[in-house]
Amino acid sequence: MVDTPISNRSLRSLEASLRLGLLWYRHIIRMEERSMPKRPFRYQPENRQRGSRPRLKWIQGIETAMRARTLEKDDAQNRRLWKMRCGMQQKP
Repeated sequence: MVDTPISNRSLRSLEASLRLGLLWYRHIIRMEERSMPKRPFRYQPENRQRGSRPRLKWIQGIETAMRARTLEKDDAQNRRLWKMRCGMQQKP
């Protein structure tokens, strides 16, 4: 297998995707518990298929991005902090 460098364009695209995912996560966290978009977020399947390595879940990617940006779940209430750490807003 040959290691090929990742282009700047690919890195920017990945970073933009992570930012949008973090913004959506913040939106979901702040919703009421019985809202429709929050239902799949909380869903836990009863029967799991056994097989190879488990697939990476969306929330696991978000949690990794949050750790990299030193964000906590409670920080979702602070819009300015959240956007600053996601790179969407300049530091004051």
